[in-house]
Amino acid sequence: MKTVVLSVAVVLTSSLSAQAPKRDPAPAKASQPSSVRIGPHLLGESFSQWLVIEKIDLDAECSNPSPPSLFDQSLGGHQLSVEEITNTTLAERRHHEAVQICEGLTPVRGSGSGHWHDLRGLPADADVGNQWTFMGGKLAGQQNVYSTDIAAKELGFLKEAYGLPASIVKKPQQNAFGAKWNDTLITWRLPGGAVLYMDAHGGPDDDLTVTFMSKELATAPVPREPNPYLAPTK
Repeated sequence: MKTVVLSVAVVLTSSLSAQAPKRDPAPAKASQPSSVRIGPHLLGESFSQWLVIEKIDLDAECSNPSPPSLFDQSLGGHQLSVEEITNTTLAERRHHEAVQICEGLTPVRGSGSGHWHDLRGLPADADVGNQWTFMGGKLAGQQNVYSTDIAAKELGFLKEAYGLPASIVKKPQQNAFGAKWNDTLITWRLPGGAVLYMDAHGGPDDDLTVTFMSKELATAPVPREPNPYLAPTK
């Protein structure tokens, strides 16, 4: 009797298996990228890779000669042509840029860590440019400063590239004259523990900063400035 029941069960199971529709395999979950791309760069790329992408020959920049000044060239009554003035001005500007690159990046190459403000293509008196941060010989962060006029456009670009932000925090502000505005901090959580901040300051500051930070940079301890009102500790 047991044998008969077992045979019927086997036949029934086989029949049901034959009639059951075949299922497609479950789609694999899309894996989150393990790296963060900033234009042509990747957070975590080596300093030497960063130099290649930026097309910077650091040794050549540090050996860029200083051109003779317009004053030196005009000594002896030499009347400079428009072409000579233009070429000298361009050479002086290029030398100034080379000095800025050499003095800013040589310490980073030596220690593997530090910040560099990229002022290439900006006026000679500019002091705010694209800032790059390196830690342990690798690219750890980048910060750009803009006017808040392009906040909406910049937010659209960031959403397209990195998806919806994790949080949006608005902080009401007011100055001594009674003017009111909102500062807005928008945060993205990126692969590998990296973070992206878009910080819009209104009022008198009126600037917009977009900051990428690797996990190592975001979690690095901030040096505490000594309190001038306390006696120094031994």
